[in-house]
Amino acid sequence: MLTTRKTKWSAHHTNVCVSICGENHDALMKEVSQLPLADIDLVEWRIDYFSDWQETTTVVKTLKHLRDVLKETPLLVTCRTKDEGGQLDLSETAYFDLYQDIITTEFVDMIDIEWRHQGGFKASRLKNVLEVYSTPFIRSYHDTEKTGNYEELVSLLKEMKDLGGDIYKLAVTPTTSQDVLTLLQVLMTMSVTFPETLVCGISMGELGKLTRISGEIIPSCLTFAKGVQSSAPGQLTVQQVKETLHLLKPREAHTK
Repeated sequence: MLTTRKTKWSAHHTNVCVSICGENHDALMKEVSQLPLADIDLVEWRIDYFSDWQETTTVVKTLKHLRDVLKETPLLVTCRTKDEGGQLDLSETAYFDLYQDIITTEFVDMIDIEWRHQGGFKASRLKNVLEVYSTPFIRSYHDTEKTGNYEELVSLLKEMKDLGGDIYKLAVTPTTSQDVLTLLQVLMTMSVTFPETLVCGISMGELGKLTRISGEIIPSCLTFAKGVQSSAPGQLTVQQVKETLHLLKPREAHTK
């Protein structure tokens, strides 16, 4: 079983993550100070929002201060690129070098690597660094325009699993209610086919809100809730997510 500080991971339980997106050190620290950490299983630093992401000294200082504040709440660092709905347009070299610098500080508990960044020397070197520092990672895919069909999404997740990772995240954009059902069907298929694999599935936007609270019934190991500000459309508050996950959790699971 994967464990990151206070948080245990299971394919049959949904952990709650909140993203922080401050543009500078002070804004970020103010943001994290307002989080209900007792109710949060993972905090994600969206470093692509950080104006000083290229200043190694500032990044290291910020990571240390976040680590001090978070205590036993694990820290995920994500650099979301513009291709997948983020803020930065980075070369492969800059992308992997940034993550290598972050991992070697030992202040981070997990990183997010986009599926499209999967090959070449830099990717291989980062994989070695992850192993040396025993740092788990999310392999993710985001589509901010569409959902795609069932076969494509199942095939994509299987390809991601073949590449390796600790958690596999699929976030897509629905245009119809059927798209939301397609994502849920994909999650069910993965749960049946790979029952112990950690998969996170999100249908983004207002239309896909259901997928942010259904993970205890249709297995999804991670959901994202709104902190001080939203990092993606359709996010609910931590309290809304926690309460609804608890209400929807099958009765027998409450007694275990």
